[in-house]
Formats: sequence, structure tokens, C-alpha cells
Amino acid sequence: MYRFRATSKPKATLAGPPLFGSGAILTEMVKAQEILESQSADVGADVWSITKLCSAYREGFAADRWNMLIRARRRARCHT
Repeated sequence: MYRFRATSKPKATLAGPPLFGSGAILTEMVKAQEILESQSADVGADVWSITKLCSAYREGFAADRWNMLIRARRRARCHT
């Protein structure tokens, strides 16, 4: 995960929602950021790119399942 595009309003009084996207949807996230920042003077939002979102979901789900089924052993951790 990395910041794809920083807000154009770094000194905004309100932190806007972080916008997360992956692949082709990133262009839509940039458009959403522009709309959000143009409609409000006090809100800024960063666009974040999440690579391999499906893999991150699967790894987190597997760690949760392991921890639920096998409580006596070492707990699994998700590193994504």
C-alpha cells in the first residue's frame, strides 16, 4: 500500500476520508478526490493504491480462521 496522490490541501482543517483503490479504479479515485476538494474548502483527501487487494483479503481471512479454530497454539498474524 502506498500513497498514490497526496491532497492538494495539506493545511485543511478537516482530514478527509482516505480513498483506496487498485488498478483501473485509481483514475476514479483521483476524480473523486478532485470533486471532494473542489466542493469543500476545509477538506483534503489522499488517494492510496492497494496492490493485490484480493491476496491481502485472503491472507487476513486465513489468519482469522486459523486463530478461531486453533486457540491453544501460536496465533497467526496477517502481515499485509
